[in-house]
Amino acid sequence: MDEFMPSQRILEEICSDLTPIRQYFYIPTALSKRKMEETCRGITCAVSNQIAEYYKWGVDIIENMETQKMVLIFDALLNSIFHGSKNVDPVSYGLFIGDKGVCHGFRDSGDYFKSEEIKRLFENKIPLTEFGIAEPGISGHSYGVRGYIYGYSDFIEVDTSKGVLYCVQLKKSLDRKNS
Repeated sequence: MDEFMPSQRILEEICSDLTPIRQYFYIPTALSKRKMEETCRGITCAVSNQIAEYYKWGVDIIENMETQKMVLIFDALLNSIFHGSKNVDPVSYGLFIGDKGVCHGFRDSGDYFKSEEIKRLFENKIPLTEFGIAEPGISGHSYGVRGYIYGYSDFIEVDTSKGVLYCVQLKKSLDRKNS
């Protein structure tokens, strides 16, 4: 799975020694929407706890970590499953943890993140219009991208050759004491 590794730039931002702890999740699809949401919630919870343990926030995770920012994982996984892979092909998720931050990598079987235009939009956090505009206060339609993926990422990279979305969260922005 090393072909899933983030760029040198990301590694420099999240790791002093350029060697992150790596975990990979392979998510089979073709499950009911309810089962898929449960799977994504479980992964989000597990990753939250893994990050908290790494930074020694473990027991007091709610007191020490901005756990709401982990919604980014849940939303990106569901988008990968239901839009990219169409709930047919498996989805891959990579977690990369370093002393200065974490990187989440999402890859599905679709071509969405192989587009230079999508790369430009996501890396510059430009609102998407292709899904329609949601009414204020109503979830859905690209709100997850604007609110969770853009909002909870310190920066984003898209690798068009691999078709991977990388969302970086720096330790200081996850540390509730720095907020």
